[in-house]
Amino acid sequence: MNSDNEFLTIIRPYARVFTAILTTLVLFCAGVMIVLSYAISADTEERELKNQRASDYVSSLYREAETASRSLDPLAGQLCTEKTLRRLRHIVAVNPHIRSINVYSRNSTGCSSLEGSLPLRPISYSESRVPFYTTMKQEDGYIFYMVYFSSPSYLTGVAINGFFVRDALRYISPDAAFYPLQDFMELSPQGYVWENTHYPFVLVSSDSINIQKLILKSRAVIFFILAVSLLVGWLTYISTGLINTPRFVLRYYLHKKSFYPVYQPVISTRDNKVAGVEILMRCVSKTGHGTPPALFIPLAEQSGMIKDLTSQLLKKVRDDFTYFSDRGLYLAVNITSDIMECPHAFNELLKFTEHARKNNLEVLAEITERQSFSLTVQLSEKLALLREAGVRIAIDDFGTGYSNLSSITQLDPDYLKIDKDFTGYSMAGGVREALLESVLHISATTAIPVIAEGIETPAQLNYMRDRGVWMFQGYLFSPPSDARRISEYICQFPHTV
Repeated sequence: MNSDNEFLTIIRPYARVFTAILTTLVLFCAGVMIVLSYAISADTEERELKNQRASDYVSSLYREAETASRSLDPLAGQLCTEKTLRRLRHIVAVNPHIRSINVYSRNSTGCSSLEGSLPLRPISYSESRVPFYTTMKQEDGYIFYMVYFSSPSYLTGVAINGFFVRDALRYISPDAAFYPLQDFMELSPQGYVWENTHYPFVLVSSDSINIQKLILKSRAVIFFILAVSLLVGWLTYISTGLINTPRFVLRYYLHKKSFYPVYQPVISTRDNKVAGVEILMRCVSKTGHGTPPALFIPLAEQSGMIKDLTSQLLKKVRDDFTYFSDRGLYLAVNITSDIMECPHAFNELLKFTEHARKNNLEVLAEITERQSFSLTVQLSEKLALLREAGVRIAIDDFGTGYSNLSSITQLDPDYLKIDKDFTGYSMAGGVREALLESVLHISATTAIPVIAEGIETPAQLNYMRDRGVWMFQGYLFSPPSDARRISEYICQFPHTV
């Protein structure tokens, strides 16, 4: 991947695909879980409602049997006479769910609405101790439940028609079962259990929660969630692609504080010393490599973010003041009219100048104009403030863009900086060399010193020196480096060039 793509690619294609897939899966799974949770809740509520209705039905049968039993209190202690039988049969007739009623006196004979007199029947422990005791019986394939109600003087057995009990179970499921339950019994049936709180019975159903059935039941909603998840995943893929736009990338690196300073020394051959250093901006890409300024400086100027980048850069330069202080150097800062017009950025520049002077450093403001420049009253006042603060002015890249003769008359600069493209015209002959000669002639005529950038060979150095240039900057002397290396270079700089 080349440096351009590396810088502009915040999110790589495989990361975009992974993010889109992950978003789709998370959204789909979350949606399905919500749907299933709602379906399980609804299914549980429905099953509880069915069990409650069935339980209420069976309770009504028990309540009917209990009422019938209590209505026999006037017959307590009486023999099984015709009058008693008529009373028992009347109770059975007016209670449609009751098959028969048996009454047993304590340790004596009984009376049945079906059979009349009953022989002596010993009362069991359970019948005498438990207020409600239920047992299932079967005669000729006919099932009924005998519910015994105990009292101090007699025992009543009420036979409930088993058909009505089975009819109650239809509210639950086809395989539901009814279990009489005593307080001294333990019952652990498999399945869903509903225990009545008033009468001794439980209803049991194996109809447990079936996830597969719930999914099939909710398939329409699940397909809708899938469609929405795929749409959101696709939009995620598209939107993450929009992140890789130059403007967003610039804001991303600005937010990450990825811009940092490097320095390139400016050599004075007249004094045989390092006169100053130019502050250059670099950016650490997401892969950790340095990014050439040509990739982000023009974009920063066009988008208006150059002032934010410069403010961030100057704050980091302050940390390097200790490498350059007390050496009689100047620090060259590139500024544009946007920086001059922005109150915050301009105040940052003034603060930077103040800190530099406290460290015995001067500031050279190199004004770069790649856009049309107009010296307004406001800009004139701010230039005056800079000069009052001890800042010197240079026109950067003189002869290119909008930096021309009008810039000299408007800015009254202390230096003219020749772009490396002009420096490369030396000894080129023809029109190119003539352009370079004209720039040098302007410098000589106006008595404004020239700083020649981009000096890479001794021949270029000698060409410029022969034409009166004595301040140079370029790879022939030193490439842009961090503050520590430039400080070492200054310490080791020879007295002759």
